[in-house]
Amino acid sequence: MRVLFEKFHSFRVLRIAFAVVFLCVLGFGLIMGDTLDGKTGFMGMQTTFSKAKLQTVLDEWGKYGLIAYMNTMYIDFIFPIAYAVALASGVALVSTEKEKAATPTKMALTFFTLPLIAGFCDIIENSFHLILLPNLSSFGGGLVFLSALASTIKFILMGITILVIAFYAYQRLQARRQSEE
Repeated sequence: MRVLFEKFHSFRVLRIAFAVVFLCVLGFGLIMGDTLDGKTGFMGMQTTFSKAKLQTVLDEWGKYGLIAYMNTMYIDFIFPIAYAVALASGVALVSTEKEKAATPTKMALTFFTLPLIAGFCDIIENSFHLILLPNLSSFGGGLVFLSALASTIKFILMGITILVIAFYAYQRLQARRQSEE
């Protein structure tokens, strides 16, 4: 994991990953357009643990909403990799000194893995959606539950990672201010 940490400890990696994240978000917007305006959004659908509630969301979306969402799946297998790399790079950059040879603490390495796990959970969720959504009536509620669980874990880990990056950045800013005094 330390080798990966060192490779991600780079503003170049961060910039490239954020560029890919931006292009994915742009692609989502272009594909989805205003299909879901005023309807349950992605996050609401992805964190629905009940098959009946998921069916209600899909009925609300209608045929064209589901088709548009399924068309985003091509992008949605690239997106988790991009945001996982961007967030992990952010953790690597703010949790250690600027030098490439800076050794991360065990805590920094732990936080570094969180966005990677989140990206993996997103890929699991997307895989379930490819199977479930076109034929929801053919499946039991177990897959819906597992998909929502993977999605919820993803969102929690992403949130923790963003807070960790903010905390480390704040610490570095405070240290810089104290050294200037």
